[in-house]
Amino acid sequence: MIRAFFAAIAMEAVALFLCAAVVAGITEKLSARQAGNGLLIYGAIDLLMIALSVWVYRTLAQAWGGASAPTWSLIALGLAATLTGLVMFFITMVLLNR
Repeated sequence: MIRAFFAAIAMEAVALFLCAAVVAGITEKLSARQAGNGLLIYGAIDLLMIALSVWVYRTLAQAWGGASAPTWSLIALGLAATLTGLVMFFITMVLLNR
């Protein structure tokens, strides 16, 4: 289950980093309002990635561990995924600062 926990967090961090790079690249030449819209879209993707990382963890824990993940570990993963998403959101906000 530990392997599934860290795999889910790593997948979330890589996906959010790639998404931040794409959003920053697309909105590089756009106006401040359009960059703000890009940041809003990134925020929605960020929330979806938090939920997806919990689902990935539950699925990997079931497949690799042969049992359901304990509730406390789901809560811990949700908090860790939220912190990761928050940091990536702030990094993206700095990238889109005009």
